[in-house]
Amino acid sequence: MHCIFNSHGQPRSLCLTRTLLFKVLFPSSRQFEGPFAARKYAGKHKMPEKTKTKPSQTPSSSGQVARDKNNVVTISVHAKPKSELNAITVVSIVAVGVAIAAPPTDGQANAELVRYLSKVLALKRSEVVVDKNIVKVTLTPEQGLDRLKQEAV
Repeated sequence: MHCIFNSHGQPRSLCLTRTLLFKVLFPSSRQFEGPFAARKYAGKHKMPEKTKTKPSQTPSSSGQVARDKNNVVTISVHAKPKSELNAITVVSIVAVGVAIAAPPTDGQANAELVRYLSKVLALKRSEVVVDKNIVKVTLTPEQGLDRLKQEAV
């Protein structure tokens, strides 16, 4: 990287790579040779445009407890396996922090998370489904949020 200095000898805030510096110093040159060669793209090498798609598991409204587009209540969970005991550590705007005593191997942490959340939310185990960091339950968002806040440490 080389820095360009202004007429007073002070460095400008814009630092340039060698190729760009060469282009600035010699603007009339169209083709460069050697290590300063600039790649020419004739328009056929365009980067594909990125399209943002929302997965169906993401809650539709902002918050940790919401309804998805299929009208299923979802809870965003940040699980922390291998903790000393099971506990809800934080209920933030983004997610619910849950400490899980089971190790994260062979689905033990997910099974323990389902067992613990079914106890906290007063639901059957079959009514609590873990899918990545989203837990789907069969109750209203208000009931779920109230029960999680009561259990939070």
